[in-house]
Amino acid sequence: MARVRVFNETTYPDPADDSEWMLCFQWCRYLYDEDGMEDENGYRFIWKRPKKEGGSLQAARGQARIPSIAVIEKLIAKAKEEGWGGYDADEQSTFSLEIVAPFVVGSPKNNANQLAAELVSLTDRHGGTVIEPHDSPSTATSFRRRCVNMLDDESSLEEEVEELKKKYPDTRFVLKVERWSPEA
Repeated sequence: MARVRVFNETTYPDPADDSEWMLCFQWCRYLYDEDGMEDENGYRFIWKRPKKEGGSLQAARGQARIPSIAVIEKLIAKAKEEGWGGYDADEQSTFSLEIVAPFVVGSPKNNANQLAAELVSLTDRHGGTVIEPHDSPSTATSFRRRCVNMLDDESSLEEEVEELKKKYPDTRFVLKVERWSPEA
């Protein structure tokens, strides 16, 4: 059994009309419950019910009826225009970013709340997740976060991390490759 976390989605018809069935093209992370199965990323097509019928996804045992090749091409073209249609999960590495900053709230030099919001935005753009430590806020001596499972080319992430380093000079940012693809 797998749960699915959707990072990106485009729909047909476009613009989305929640009063009718919509075909969705999604970039997802498959989170497997079975022991020994590694989570993986990939694309899928799935139908979404009209809002008046609850707007839920129609699980069809891995199948989604596709009306035409033209519809597939439109959805893929839109995904490429939005910047997420060129991923190859079998060829892609995932990246993590470790952040340690002084625990200062409201300081113009390093505002932990603002940094936290920027990290959420960064991970959303790259399909990742922010992990917070288990320290209680009252005992924390520094702001620590880990952004994991981010996807993109390394140079794009490096550029964004360099911008964060300039904005938060007293913060340590460490970008790492989490996992190379089997072919790498």
